[in-house]
Formats: sequence, structure tokens, C-alpha cells
Amino acid sequence: MNGKDLMVGMSFVDEKFIQEAETKQIKKSRPFFVSKYIGVAACFVLLIGMVIGNSSLKETAPPVTLPPGPIEMAPDESDAFWLDMDLIHNNTIDGIGENDVGYDPDVYDVRGWNAADISAHYGKDLQPAYVPPGLTASSYNEHAEPVYTKDGTVVSDLVTLEFYTGYYEDGSPELFKETGYVKGISIQAVKVGELATCLYLEPEANRQTTDISGTDVTFGVQHISEDAPDLYTAEFQSDGIRYKVVSWQMQQEEIIKVVASIIRGDANISIIN
Repeated sequence: MNGKDLMVGMSFVDEKFIQEAETKQIKKSRPFFVSKYIGVAACFVLLIGMVIGNSSLKETAPPVTLPPGPIEMAPDESDAFWLDMDLIHNNTIDGIGENDVGYDPDVYDVRGWNAADISAHYGKDLQPAYVPPGLTASSYNEHAEPVYTKDGTVVSDLVTLEFYTGYYEDGSPELFKETGYVKGISIQAVKVGELATCLYLEPEANRQTTDISGTDVTFGVQHISEDAPDLYTAEFQSDGIRYKVVSWQMQQEEIIKVVASIIRGDANISIIN
């Protein structure tokens, strides 16, 4: 059979069957054609929307610029060392005793140390990491007068650091007219020699200590009178150094933070009242 024979055969087919076949073929192909191009059109619209939205963000978003130099991060409070005031044990004191140790000049020599000498002797900077706001360091903080024997052995290496609200011309801390007391904190440190001790009313066996980062701290408080501010003290030993901290007209939270900063070596300390 060739093409001519096929055309002759088709001439005998009823015309209505041919029309019916064409109609069914068109009905079957129309949904596929429409759905195919509707899907393509939807993808094209979505793509255009994404491009326009992205370009709009690029035009409206301000540029991010970093300041020159190192970036200083604020201390994260979540990393702070927390101290609960309910866990602080106070002991009653009746003032601070005198250091009555005397040194015969025929046997001992008093020398002078500067800040570098102090750090070299103690192996660290004795300045606390935390100083309460409003207090300034004394000009005498970088000076000490250790006591030596004639053969050069240190018998007293007392260092005193003072932080007060103000000072007179001679360098001594200012007194408040209303109370007659200074306002600030004094820190004394020794490895060799004696510290003036606090006069506790409780026997030593009955004194309570407070654990701060594994260091036992003996806190003291003196209620002088209704018109006078309370006196707060702290005594402890850290890194082989004995400390005594005394505060006048300060909240006890401040002396606690000073003590914790000496022990821990950082100032990121928070108090829970």
C-alpha cells in the first residue's frame, strides 16, 4: 500500500466520523496546552517578584560600616560573677587596732619603693580591678616604705592603697563636714610583717567567714552611732598576700565588690540583694 492507496481508502470513511475524531482531539489537547503555559507564566511572575524584592532591599538597607580601631565589647552580664548578700556573714567589730610594731633604726633600715618595685616584690599589680564610682586613687599609692634588716632582709613590706572622694593639698583624704569622716576605701597588703587587725567582739572560734571563689573572707561591721556611718571591713589572704580592706561612708556592696575583684582579678561582679 502506498500513499495513493491510503487516500483512496480514506474516501470511503463517513465524514461525521472524521469530524467527531477531530473534535475529540482538540478537546484533549486544550487542557494540556493551557495548564502548561499557565505554569510557565506563574514561574515567570514569581521570578520577577523575587528580583524586584531583592533589588528593593539592596536600595533601602543602609550600609554597615565599622569604626576604625579595635572594637570594645561591653561586658556581658551573663558572664558576671554573682554574689548574694544573703550569704555574706558579718562579724561585729569595735574599731581597728594599732600596729604597734616598732623598728630600731640601729638594727633596721627604712627604704623607698616605687610602683615598679612594689609589683616586682609582690609579683603582681596590687591595684584592685574594681574601684567604686566617684573615688580616685591617692598620689601615694605608688609609694611604699618597706623595712629591711642591715643585711638586706625584708621584715615588713606593708603597702597601703587609698581611694577617696577628694584630697587636701598635702594628699590626705578630705573629711565630710556633716559627719567628720572620710568617704572611700583603704586597702593594706603584706607578705611579710604585721597588719593592724580589726577588733572583733566575737571570739575567733565564733567568727564566721564568707567563701568568695574559694577564699575565706572575714567581714566586719561597726555601728558607731545613729549620726555616724557604719564602718565595714574585710580580711583575707589570696596568692600568699594578706589583705585588710576598710570602707568609710560606703555601702557594704562596694567593699564586697572590691574584695571579689582582688581575689578574682576582674571587675565584672554583680550583687544580688
